[in-house]
Amino acid sequence: MAEMPNSNPLPPATAHMLQALESFLDTPPLPCVFRCIFCHALIAQGHNYIQDLYPFSTAQLLFDNAAGVNIREHYSVLAYVGESPAGSLVDKVYIYCISCGSWLGWRIIRQSAYHPVIRVGHFVLVCDGDVGIEAVFPM
Repeated sequence: MAEMPNSNPLPPATAHMLQALESFLDTPPLPCVFRCIFCHALIAQGHNYIQDLYPFSTAQLLFDNAAGVNIREHYSVLAYVGESPAGSLVDKVYIYCISCGSWLGWRIIRQSAYHPVIRVGHFVLVCDGDVGIEAVFPM
């Protein structure tokens, strides 16, 4: 027997919440920049942000470009980037703020397995309050 489509409309309160959620998700993100927490040098633009690698933590943010960073070491570290089980095995190098020398995160230089989002050349910037970057929203 074929199932009949649900002809019961949503309760008004639920319909209102669903409409608010849809409009929130359709809203473009606020313009912001990401700066070094120590010297406040510009590190990345908001439009370079790709995603939070560990949802709801904002500890490691993935970017497609970062300015004002350099690489001191010329050796790479093999590690998983991203949340299990979808994490990607990559080689990464440490990156530092070009202005003050503080550690900011990693740049992915080699990828061992396919990942739907993470790519070679992406930057993983740390945002935890004690090291890394901070988001700054213009007034």
